[in-house]
Formats: sequence, C-alpha cells, structure tokens
Amino acid sequence: MSGAAPQKKEIRISDVTLSKHPDYQELSATLDGEHVWFRFPLDIDIKARPEIFIPFCIFEAMLQGCPIVVDPEYPVSEKILAHFEEIQNIYCSWNSDLSKVQLVASTEKTSNTSDDVYCCYSGGIDSTYTYAKYRDQITHLILIKGFDNFRDEDGWQQNIRNRQEFADKEGKKLVPVDNNGRAFLENRWIPFIPVHGAILCCTAVTLGAERLYIPSTFPYNAMFPWGSHPLLDILWSTESTQIIHDGLEATRSQKTEYVAQSQELLDQLQVCWRSSGSNCGNCPKCVRTSVALDVLGKHSANLPAFKTHADINYLKPTSEGTLPFTEDLIYFAHRHNAVDLEKALKKLRRNYIVKNALTNLVKAITGGWGWKLHRMFNKKGAWERYRTGHRPLKSNLQ
Repeated sequence: MSGAAPQKKEIRISDVTLSKHPDYQELSATLDGEHVWFRFPLDIDIKARPEIFIPFCIFEAMLQGCPIVVDPEYPVSEKILAHFEEIQNIYCSWNSDLSKVQLVASTEKTSNTSDDVYCCYSGGIDSTYTYAKYRDQITHLILIKGFDNFRDEDGWQQNIRNRQEFADKEGKKLVPVDNNGRAFLENRWIPFIPVHGAILCCTAVTLGAERLYIPSTFPYNAMFPWGSHPLLDILWSTESTQIIHDGLEATRSQKTEYVAQSQELLDQLQVCWRSSGSNCGNCPKCVRTSVALDVLGKHSANLPAFKTHADINYLKPTSEGTLPFTEDLIYFAHRHNAVDLEKALKKLRRNYIVKNALTNLVKAITGGWGWKLHRMFNKKGAWERYRTGHRPLKSNLQ
C-alpha cells in the first residue's frame, strides 16, 4: 500500500570545496545530495565558506520540517546563526505553509582584511540609482546569474560584456558570478524570488566584502513579502560584512528621474525582463522606463523610445507585485502634467482592481469547489506548480 513520501531527517550541506580552473575558480558543495556551484573570476579573493549555500536549503527544510545540517568542518558566521531564528520568524509570518527548523553548524566570527564595497549591479533602474548615490564609495560591481532569464546564455554573456565596458569606464571592478543554484531550486519546484536577497547577501560574505549595497525593488510605502526585504537582508550581515538594503526612500519613477541627470548612466541601462543582454522595448519593465523617460524628455541609447516602439497596455498590472509600479507612474504623470498618460494608466488600474475583486468574490461564493473547477479547465501556470512561495499556496477563501 502506497502512502505519502517519507519526511527527510535533515538537509545536509557538505563537501564545501574551492577549486581552481583555467578560466574561473569554483566554490561548490553537496546540498541534499546534489552538486551546487558558484564560479568567480580568478583574480578575486574567495572565502571557502558554507553561507552561500544556506539560502538554497531554507524552504526545502521548512517545508519538510527538518534541520539544515552543515558539516562541522565548515563553520558558519556566529552572527548569521544567531539571526537564523528571526529570519525564519519573518518567513513564517508571511507563509503558514512553513515551520521553523534548526540550523546545526559549528560557528566562528568572520574577519575580513579587505575594504571592498560592493553594489549589486545589473544595469537596471534600481541598481543604477544606488550606484549613482554611492558612486565614490563603491569599488566593486557584482553581477550574479539567475536574476533574469537564467537559461539565456547568450544574453548573460552580452550582459557581462556591457557591464564590463561600463565598469572599465568608471574605474570599478566587475565581478560576474555564474552558478547553477536557480536550476537546483527550479528542479525542486521552489521559487527563486523568496530567497534571492539572501543569495546576494551570502555571496558578499563569500567575497569577503566590507559592505554590500542591495538596491531595493519597492519603496517604503509599497512593501510586502519579497525575497529582498529591509527586514531580511540585514539579518545576513556577519561580523565583518555589512548588508545595506538601499533605495527605499524613492519610487521607481523617482529613481528614473535621479538617474536621468546623467546621460552616461542612462545610456547603459539594462532593464529588460525578456533578455539580460539587450532591451526589447515592449516588455513591462522596458515600457515603464521608456514612458518615464519620454515624459522627462530624455532618452537612453540602449532602450527603444516609447512612442515608436511600445503600447501603454503593456503596463496593465497583473498582481500585487506590479500594481505599485502602475500607481507610481500615475503619480509621476500627474506631477509632470502628462494628462493623457495619467488617464490611460488610471483605466488600467481600475480594470485590474475590478477584475481582482470579482475573482475574490467568485472564490468566496463558490468555495473550494469553484477554485478546483477553474483549475481543471485552465492551464496550470508554472507558479502554481511551486511547492510554496512568499505566502501560503491556499488562500482562506479557497
């Protein structure tokens, strides 16, 4: 007689190894029986530490209700271990599917000898804004594969070339980091977004950074459960690496206005959702940026102009995560007396609110059977196949 799959006894991190290769150095480990690796440039001083692998184990362990065990020969930052319960408190407050688990590891206090200041830098509006603020302080730009279309190898290589050209002009050191971590999560149907901030933080620990700036995605007035969050990111700081979640004071349109003061920063923008190596001009992220630049009377050499390449309907909100961007552009259009744009955006917002309200009403009236019927006759999206996320998979209305 078959039954439920047996619960795991532990999620183990072992075989933490730093190896040299002709074109890169690789930090790898065995995670729950699978090989996960990160590849760094040869001229960067890497710490063979286990912290970078912990974020990939968190949701698996919290779903299974079993501890994460790090082999004792690979000590974890004493400060991170002390904060691990609070990190889980935040996740559990967002998602009742999860339960708190232990992180079993030996510990040590980290110590760095470098004064390197890193900024996560993809060339998007958020990262360019943070870079512009701390241009004189930042010494290194870090670019990590997996925060875009991670299967687009050509786009990834083009992004490296573009960011390298910019870094050379600015006199900064670019640190591109390849890895198979996102594939590891996708194979287990665990989403990448809830832990992407932790991955950034722990990469900085591996690099021995004195400080890491993580550009915010949302401003203070639009915060909600998200993998890079001001409550979470700072908890991954160590004794010698300070994590700073930056940019919460500004909305996306305000960041765009700030960046638009520098044409050289505008011309290197890489905002596209579809490609990490170029800007298509008609995905939501491209259009959000190009329409704001159009209102400002600005242009980017790397981004097709809004009026010749895009449609305002690309900006229709589709979720809680995209609604704040639409609302921000409404206020932006109002401030700049862009009456037609404001009117069109308000219509898109109104349609989303009405559709969302009707969907919730149907769920409430029909109960669970209505939702099941809907899913029977509609193709299941990739996000629906995930085993968990920022919030429980099942709403109280279902």
